[in-house]
Amino acid sequence: MEIYIGWLLAVIVTILTIVVIIQSIRSRIHDKYKKLSELEERIKKLEKDNN
Repeated sequence: MEIYIGWLLAVIVTILTIVVIIQSIRSRIHDKYKKLSELEERIKKLEKDNN
């Protein structure tokens, strides 16, 4: 029975680790996308000012 508990804990920890990694990757992608959209808005504003 102790072996099963150990394996269960290992599986749970592994799943939690994977979830945390996925969340961090998602937040990084979101931040980069946000920065890109801000840059696009600045470019549009500059183009309007030039015209």
